[in-house]
Formats: sequence, structure tokens, C-alpha cells
Amino acid sequence: MENGIQRPALTAKTRRKPFKPCAGFTLIELMIVVAIIAIIGVFAVPGFVTFIQNNRIKTQSSEFVTSLALARMEAIKRARRVVVCPGTTAGGCAGTAWEIGWIVFADTNNNTAYDPPGDVALEVHDALAGSNELRGTAAVASTISFMPDGRADEVTAGEGAFTLCLPPGADNRWGRSRVISITTIGRTRLATSNAAGLPVTNCQ
Repeated sequence: MENGIQRPALTAKTRRKPFKPCAGFTLIELMIVVAIIAIIGVFAVPGFVTFIQNNRIKTQSSEFVTSLALARMEAIKRARRVVVCPGTTAGGCAGTAWEIGWIVFADTNNNTAYDPPGDVALEVHDALAGSNELRGTAAVASTISFMPDGRADEVTAGEGAFTLCLPPGADNRWGRSRVISITTIGRTRLATSNAAGLPVTNCQ
């Protein structure tokens, strides 16, 4: 009561709430954010693609070296020729494009061709992802086999070698390709440069 006048009590309906501005972005702020994201994308996406390609090359080259090591070990253990060739168990050894996948098998009839059911498949590797290429030098272009004493039969002098590289048209500079070398005694070596120490820029 004020000056003899009784004022009605404020209810939830009559009580005024303080004004709060609506939160959000203006059109200009939104355009600025979109522009910043676009600029970041221009620089980030190529770097991310390079990262994926480099890791893929590294993984694939390690897998191929592992397959060669398996073939040599099995040849010694089984006292029998073990062959690695490009192809599939369905089609057998095929051509010189190792990127289609490869077979490691015990060659029971000693003809370096995959002839099931006599020949035993020890490993079957799928085609390489990313359209990468894997090619061998003349001596090991279509096959490489390991003998019971561990030597690589096709490599009679010097080294046989495979090059794993990015698809045609891609930038293979800066050591992004890999060279897998095989000596006469069957030892493998993985490198990012050729015999002259220069970066590999293309496949064999």
C-alpha cells in the first residue's frame, strides 16, 4: 500500500522480463566464415591427399617385401621352388602388371606357372589400391622364384628390381616412389632412390 492506495501484486503475466537480444550470425559474418573455410580447404586438401598417397605407397611396398620374404622362407623350408607372379588364383600368372595383385605359390612341377591343384597357393594379394603401379625390370618382369638354397633364380647378375609408384600423371618426385631390389642370393632391399642415388620419378 502506498499513500493509502493498494497496488495489485505483480503476477507472472504482468511482470516484465528483461529484454535479451537473439543470438546468431549476421549474413556478413556467415560469409566471412565460409570464406575462411574455403581458404583453409585450398591449402589443407592437397596436403591431406599427399599424406594418404605417401602412407599407401609405404604400406604397399612393405607388403610386397613381406611377400618376397615369405616366398624365400618357404622355398628353404619346403626344399622346393616357390614362385611369386602377378595374377590371381582364378586366372593364374598373367602379364607384367603386378598392381593387379600377385600369387605366392609352391611350384610342384617346377615350371614357374600356377597349376592348381598341384601347386599350393601360399599367399594371394589383392590389387593395389589407389591405381598405383608396380613393375619389374626385365629379369623379374613377369615372375620371380626362389630356390631351396634361397637364391632368386631369375636374377643371374646384379640385381632385379621392382618400382612401386603413383598412377601415371601423378607427382612421383620427392622420394614418393619405392624401389624393391632383389640380389642373386635372394636378399631384398627397399629404397626411395635408384642405383645412382637419384629419386625415382616413374615406374620401370
